[in-house]
Amino acid sequence: MKKEYLCKTSKYSYFQPFASFSQGYSIGDVGLILRNGVSLSQIDPKPVVVNNFEVGINGKLSVWDYQLTGYYSTSKKGTNFAETSVPGKYELLQVLQRIYGVEFVANVKPVQWLSIGTVPGYMDGRQDLKKEGTFKDKLDNSIISPFKINLNVDFKLTKEWNVYVQFLHLGGRDVFPADVYNYGKYPISGYNLVDFQTKYKYNNFTFLFSVNNLFNTDYYPIHAEVRGATNEGRYYIKSAGTMANLGVQFDL
Repeated sequence: MKKEYLCKTSKYSYFQPFASFSQGYSIGDVGLILRNGVSLSQIDPKPVVVNNFEVGINGKLSVWDYQLTGYYSTSKKGTNFAETSVPGKYELLQVLQRIYGVEFVANVKPVQWLSIGTVPGYMDGRQDLKKEGTFKDKLDNSIISPFKINLNVDFKLTKEWNVYVQFLHLGGRDVFPADVYNYGKYPISGYNLVDFQTKYKYNNFTFLFSVNNLFNTDYYPIHAEVRGATNEGRYYIKSAGTMANLGVQFDL
């Protein structure tokens, strides 16, 4: 179930302010706990109401279009997980949480055959672990994503052939001291990735060729660093290197 309200008004195409409020249900990854033999009655996995607020502006001006959005969400029982003294065993903690952030989307098309876009985004959050109403405790890396920015370029070489290149920068996040390292509290080191894709359409056929991680970046994905180098390294595994894909699509 989800309720949503949206307010947007302006006669100027280059400046369209908007605000919205939505309310939905959220539930944590209880499977992480259940896989350790804990019963549902012990973790109280009831859906929790999450309030989401957004405000921003968007618009179009000549060859440009953009959208700037700020968001803020609240939950009375946000979920946290912590690994116990037994490796691979987790416990669930639900407390008041506040998450906030900003995202900017911009695209420019200076000529018919070229489109350039970017999507930077930042988020952070706080929680009230002692239930004092202070919200001074930082949220961990299983909930908060580090700063990221996406840059993409789309070349339309001909009517049938285009080339797409994407760059992704994921920043690091190291906000917890070593003496409290646990699930979600290990440092996130960040990485840079470049992906390449090209498509060619011939009659009903579309030929696709892509290369993920074009420069063979050596890195750990976030889900590995969230768990840290624990559990005998079962989850602390590097991501794949350069990977090429070739495909053919036929449209009936």
